[in-house]
Amino acid sequence: MKIVAPVFETLIFNSHFGYHHKVSAERNALILRRGGDVDHDKEAMERMRNKYICRIFVLSLVALIASSTARADSVSYGDFFGTNVSFLNVREGSSTDPVPLYGAPLVVNNRLLFNPLTFTSFANDGDADVTSGTLSVVISAGQAAFLEVIRIVETGDFTMLGSGTDATSATINGLAVATDLDPGIGDTMTAPLAVTPNAPYYLPSDGDFGEFEAVTEIDLTGLGIRTVILNLNNNLQTTSEEGTSSFIQKKTVEIEVEDIPIPEPTTAMLLAVAAVGIVRRRR
Repeated sequence: MKIVAPVFETLIFNSHFGYHHKVSAERNALILRRGGDVDHDKEAMERMRNKYICRIFVLSLVALIASSTARADSVSYGDFFGTNVSFLNVREGSSTDPVPLYGAPLVVNNRLLFNPLTFTSFANDGDADVTSGTLSVVISAGQAAFLEVIRIVETGDFTMLGSGTDATSATINGLAVATDLDPGIGDTMTAPLAVTPNAPYYLPSDGDFGEFEAVTEIDLTGLGIRTVILNLNNNLQTTSEEGTSSFIQKKTVEIEVEDIPIPEPTTAMLLAVAAVGIVRRRR
């Protein structure tokens, strides 16, 4: 409500300011048209007043809804250039928590590396918690190569304490979505995170501490795609009971990209001729 309240109050103040001026002008005009009989115009003035109050309420409600839906945080990290691949317009957002969650990345060869410090979820004494983060990046192999495989590897750990049942839990899930930008056919490929050991984790069966790895990949081999926009949606969730607590955190996130050079026209022609020769010899 820290964002909503000032917008709401300012709107009402400005609306009332305009209301008083407009009502006064219309009231004077109305009185003059009717020969100065103020009492005769009370009913008309009441209708006018109600009309403007309704308008103020509607506008205030619209502002309240708009500011509430705009609370999702986001941060941009800019562009990063690997050996053969570019990671462009890297940014993250969250609808549940302040950002950053992933934090600013580093680029090593054709890998984009994140070391999250605050991508966590914690529940205690019957509480439950969800932390959601979205990572977006444009991945481009340029004009001299095609993208082949985009591989995502995440690691983290969980802790559950207290004497409880499987109502105390911690889990991770996520989905990678890649949309073709060049050549721009608009194909979309999705791949969920595969978590090892399988999530969710429960108390007491999964112990009080454990580590996990989450992996997925999007295979673009043979599709002739140079550029995609990758969106990685990640969720951490925890539940607890009275007297228990659960905690889960994401510690590393790695996006690795494989590409393949596009053969030059002469090379492609030689390969085609060689292929024809092989077929003829087999006959």
